Amino acid sequence: MAGAAGDMRAQSEPGSSRALVAARYVATTSANEDLLRRWASGEGLPEGLGEDADFLWVVLGNLARRGAIGSSEIDAARERDRTMQGGLKALQAKASAPEPPAKVWAWDQLTGEHGRSNYELNALATGFWYASDQNILRPYVSRYFADVPKLSGRVGEDALARVAALAYPSRVVETSTLEQSAASLQRSDLTPSIRRAILDADSQLREALASRAAFG
Repeated sequence: MAGAAGDMRAQSEPGSSRALVAARYVATTSANEDLLRRWASGEGLPEGLGEDADFLWVVLGNLARRGAIGSSEIDAARERDRTMQGGLKALQAKASAPEPPAKVWAWDQLTGEHGRSNYELNALATGFWYASDQNILRPYVSRYFADVPKLSGRVGEDALARVAALAYPSRVVETSTLEQSAASLQRSDLTPSIRRAILDADSQLREALASRAAFG
């Protein structure tokens, strides 16, 4: 994806809509940490994106998911971008860091009583399930089915449906995840919003497992 986006960018007029779209795909998918770091520092940014805060967070999010930057760099970017969106992107980036301490912090922020807004919970959930080492994520599969339903006492049903969908362990595509998911759907204490979120995600997980079984 990054290679195709890079080719598209090279073949596009600088500053054009096509070039900007390609640059965003590069920023999202590239494994070239040197390029990403230069862009994060404001060096050699694609034409038209020099003052684009959203593009910067795309770059920082990619670096964070790769473990190439930590909380200090994210906090520094947050200080430069004091908007609501900047705060949400910072939370998402911190939650996506692939180190165990980052996951401990993010899960506590997601499920603990910290007065987080619905938007903040969504950001934490969106970033959480990133780590190349699945061993870091596996312990949180069972915690999802134990902890997320308990949010129903603190989060409104409509908002909880979104949080539950985003926080579902869809990136741990394993039979064990499916078994725990199926078991949770047998519970009688799930609220309608939680049940619906799990049911939808469970269906997608089954499709992913079937695809892997068929195509490897």
